[in-house]
Amino acid sequence: MRSHAIPMRLLKQFAYLEPKTNSLRLWRYQRGMRPAGSASPRSETRIEGYFAKPSDSAFEESIEKLLADKVENEVHDFLPQLASQLFVFSDHHKRALTRYIALLFIRCPGWKLAVRARTDETRRRLEAFIENEDAFLKYVLKISIKEKQPLSPEAFKGAYQKYLSRLETAETLQEQFAQTLDRWKHVFDLHLYRGHWDILYSDGDQFIIGDNAVITWKLEKCAPTFGVGLHVPGAEVFLPVSPNACLRVFPAGSGRTAISRPTVMQINEAQVMFMTNRVFARDYVPQIDELVQQKGGTYQIGFNCFLPPQNDEHDVMRLIRSV
Repeated sequence: MRSHAIPMRLLKQFAYLEPKTNSLRLWRYQRGMRPAGSASPRSETRIEGYFAKPSDSAFEESIEKLLADKVENEVHDFLPQLASQLFVFSDHHKRALTRYIALLFIRCPGWKLAVRARTDETRRRLEAFIENEDAFLKYVLKISIKEKQPLSPEAFKGAYQKYLSRLETAETLQEQFAQTLDRWKHVFDLHLYRGHWDILYSDGDQFIIGDNAVITWKLEKCAPTFGVGLHVPGAEVFLPVSPNACLRVFPAGSGRTAISRPTVMQINEAQVMFMTNRVFARDYVPQIDELVQQKGGTYQIGFNCFLPPQNDEHDVMRLIRSV
C-alpha cells in the first residue's frame, strides 16, 4: 500500500495546471539535482508501506482511513478558503487544524528518520551503563539477590547486545514509527488550539512547501532558533497552505508580544532547511534552487532540532530494567 507523507490535497494547493496534459504539476527541488517541473501531487511523497506496522497487517489501511475521515477531510473542505484575506477563524477551524498540524508533523519523513536518532540515544545510554563497571556489577548483584540465584554479568551483557541489535533493524524502526502514529492519532494539543492563530499572506514572492511542512522557530535578538517544541516560550508554528498564504500559530503560553511579520523568503528558507528530500513550488524560482543546494536539510529532527530532554538516572534505570 502506498501512502502520502504529505496529503495529496495539500500538495495540490501548490500545483499549476500543465496545459499539454491538462493535469496538475509541481516544481520539485532537491539537493544535487536540477529542478523538475513535471512532479505530480498524486505521486510525490507517496511511499510504499509508509504507514505499515509489521506486527499488524491491518494497521496501514486503518490509519489511512482514520487520517482521511477524522483529520484530513475536515480541513481539506475549507483549505482553499485559507488563501483569502477575508478568511476568519472559527472554533471549528481551529479544532480541525490543531489535529491536522499535529499529525502532519508526526507523519513527516523527518520524524520517521528521528526514530533512528532515538535508537542511537538508547544505544548510547545502554553502552555507557555497561561500560560503567562498578554500577553495572552492583546492578547484577542486586538482581541476583532479588532473584535468589547467582546471575552472570556476561549473560546480562549478551542480553543487552541482542536487545540493541533488534532495535536497529528496519522492521523495528518501522514498528516504532507506526506506534508513534497510533499514539498520536487522538492527541489534541490544547496549547496549539488555545493559541493565537494568524495567516501570513504573500508579499509578492510565493510560499513553497517542504516534505517536513510544519516548522517552528523562536525569534531571538539576532536570529531565529529553529526546531523548538510547541510548548517552548516564544515558539511560533508555521504551515504553508498555498503559494500566497501560510498559517502561523503562537501556542498558548508562548508569551506572544508584538512580533514582526517574517517575509515569504524567510519562511521558505526555513522550509528548505527542514526538508528531508525535497521542497515543492508552483513556479521555477532560481533563488529557491540556490537555497536548496546550499542549505537543504540543514536541520534534522532528533539530531540537531526537536531534541528530546535528556533522561535522568531514574529514566535510564527504567530502560535498563525493560531489557
